[in-house]
Amino acid sequence: MTLFSMLYLPWMLFKLVLQELQRLALGKMLLETAFRHTSLKRYAPAGLPPHPLIEQTERGLTRVLQTLSVQDLPSFSAQQRPDIASLQIAIALDYISFRCPDLFVSSVAQSLQEQLHAYQLRPSFEFTTPSALAAQSASIPLDESSCS
Repeated sequence: MTLFSMLYLPWMLFKLVLQELQRLALGKMLLETAFRHTSLKRYAPAGLPPHPLIEQTERGLTRVLQTLSVQDLPSFSAQQRPDIASLQIAIALDYISFRCPDLFVSSVAQSLQEQLHAYQLRPSFEFTTPSALAAQSASIPLDESSCS
């Protein structure tokens, strides 16, 4: 084994690990930004101008969603389980498709939407859909008597 091959193999392994960590961070950032965007829009006071972060997060989400490709969400098969970074990105995209459907449809490439559909058919996704969980919006009373 040459010195070059002894140095090259760890470097290539490092690059692969770094790429997976970058994809994991991308999925985490997408989910957090989409949640922030949804929360800001949902709890914005009526009659006032929208919070500046709403427009900023929407622009950021749009830019990232438009640059995503099928390579960012690789396919898997029955013999091959998806890696954690792919699952994180799929979860973020699934959340965006649920909470911001217009943004999702207008910004995500059709090929990536089809790829996400394969992830959505996984039992772990099917069992956690709002309809499967019978999820309902929380109703929090805001009268003063409930704050004692």
